[in-house]
Amino acid sequence: MAILVVLAMALQEVPPTGPPPEAAPEWVPSIHGLYRLVYRSRWTSTDFDPDLFNFVSATAGDPDKDPWSDAASGRFQSDLDGETGSEGFSTFSSLSDSYKKATTAQLHYA
Repeated sequence: MAILVVLAMALQEVPPTGPPPEAAPEWVPSIHGLYRLVYRSRWTSTDFDPDLFNFVSATAGDPDKDPWSDAASGRFQSDLDGETGSEGFSTFSSLSDSYKKATTAQLHYA
């Protein structure tokens, strides 16, 4: 009989104490973004060039509803083998090689 009483008590529904707490401030859902990671590998019979690209863009606010909105976009590029093309000609030379370092960052718009 005691088992039935315990089971009946366990099956009773507990009334909710109130609305669930907010997980985040109300402005957080208005932030949206995109992150894309691209690995590029180029090679010939004598040359090899691995690169890693990180593209990031974010927007905040809704221009139709909010008094202000923001947007930004950028790119981070890493030459994984560390060869910046500073010694002579490379088949895979690019504008990023002119910085003379393996990792570069560019702000596209803000």
